[in-house]
Amino acid sequence: MKALITGANGAVGSYMIDYILKEHPEVDLHTTARQDSTYAGHHMMDLRSHQVLNQMIQKQQFDCIFHFACDPDVRKSFEEPVAMLDNNILSTAHLFEAIRKHSPQTKIILASTAEVYGRCSDGKPVTELAPLDPDNPYAVSKVTQDLLARTYFNCYGLSIVRMRLFSYFNPKREGLFSSAFAKQIAEIEAGQRGVLRHGNLESIRTFVDVEDACEAYWLAWVHGRGGEAYNVGSSKAYSVQFILNCLIQLSTAKTIATETNPDLLRPTDVKAHIPDSTKFISETGWEPKIMMRYSLKKLLDYWRDRVNESILPDNSHS
Repeated sequence: MKALITGANGAVGSYMIDYILKEHPEVDLHTTARQDSTYAGHHMMDLRSHQVLNQMIQKQQFDCIFHFACDPDVRKSFEEPVAMLDNNILSTAHLFEAIRKHSPQTKIILASTAEVYGRCSDGKPVTELAPLDPDNPYAVSKVTQDLLARTYFNCYGLSIVRMRLFSYFNPKREGLFSSAFAKQIAEIEAGQRGVLRHGNLESIRTFVDVEDACEAYWLAWVHGRGGEAYNVGSSKAYSVQFILNCLIQLSTAKTIATETNPDLLRPTDVKAHIPDSTKFISETGWEPKIMMRYSLKKLLDYWRDRVNESILPDNSHS
């Protein structure tokens, strides 16, 4: 099998590389990103540069593409909506078009998001039949990707699987509130910060670990049906306040003061994101395996290491 991971230097793509190298070392793995990499199968490119992209797709003839290349920053999307739309939509459109022209047998796993459903204010589990109702420019870009995927399946027969992941723990994504909490706690433990600042704590979410998410993406390649959309997430719901409390309990700091930062409050925000993942689970056998306490400890340890690295003396010139 020959596979490609787009957005390989990103917070999900980098974990997916680790997952495949560990669990499926037989895969001939290639990657793309805008930055260079020491990885042997890496192709440095911007997916919006369609000529370079077309040449690679035509030459390589991948069996599967895990499409993670995307700017996932919701807050940034409010500040720079046009840049967000340009990046996320055009890169995906160029990828689909390159596959249509040069490698139509390739299966694409599209990393989507629960943000496509909007606020889901009634708090009921969301099925794949729920209306797409984006509430921010990032979500609009992901809905457009989703609809492009459906169109390229219906019109051209491309096998594209839409993976609508709900909330997950990912240490490398600083923009996620759980990662932001862990970073601030690590800074408080190191004496670099006095107060933890947060946004809306009332939102209800379900959570899986990024490692469980990577397994879900792999199972989508093995079992997922082209043209289908799948919700992926846990069935256990928690408030953002609960996650913050758990992280504080895992901290070595004696006390942690918290306060609301108005700048962290979105103009529109999710009230309750709870997935109905029955379809994906029944077709693939996937289930989240990693316990929340392990995920939260991993978050804290990752950011403790990052904070400690930032305060170590620079001995490179000694």
